[in-house]
Amino acid sequence: MILAMRAASFEFLTTLAVLYHRHGCWDRSLLYAITAAKLNLWSPRLVLVMASSFLKLDEPEQAIAVLSRFETGEDSTEFKPNLAEQICAFALLRRAHLRTKDLTNALRYTKKINELNE
Repeated sequence: MILAMRAASFEFLTTLAVLYHRHGCWDRSLLYAITAAKLNLWSPRLVLVMASSFLKLDEPEQAIAVLSRFETGEDSTEFKPNLAEQICAFALLRRAHLRTKDLTNALRYTKKINELNE
């Protein structure tokens, strides 16, 4: 029962984060995303909206840290990114590295995106 409530709360908070993000309220989106993350459940959707909000708020280092979940091959039943989510994560990583002037890593993620598109 408690696990079901926790999962429902996580989905609700993640959905709020996505909705606020779509309406351009980056700080509010990030607030709900961080609250959802505190439940210690992670989904690709949550990571992407959190990273995108960090980028919109000009915090590329935070976005890179959050997106590291895609790089480490997170092993859990909740975190199973599909191809589109992986491409989106790599595009966000590329953008974050460009913002930090790390052109080597930006190019690396451009190549990863191209590999996934083949």
